[in-house]
Amino acid sequence: MVGVPVNEGWLDPMDEGNASGDQEETDATGTVIFRKRILHSRLEFKFRGAKASARILVCAKDEYGALYWDGAEALPRTLTLQRGSCPYD
Repeated sequence: MVGVPVNEGWLDPMDEGNASGDQEETDATGTVIFRKRILHSRLEFKFRGAKASARILVCAKDEYGALYWDGAEALPRTLTLQRGSCPYD
């Protein structure tokens, strides 16, 4: 979808779990790219066995979808949306 606002959020475990975020909009191909940033976290040092993970929740134009990644496999490149109201609000 073109012109959909996308929010990126993350927790900073080195800063007592404070959350930060950024928002971009999808381009003409439906793609969004967030700027690169350097985050120093306990994950970098494998502190207490922590591992990387990600969660993506999408709600736009009467469609929604979710993607969860636990770091065990390659990060999925696509997310399929379903018709309906947003269950994540």
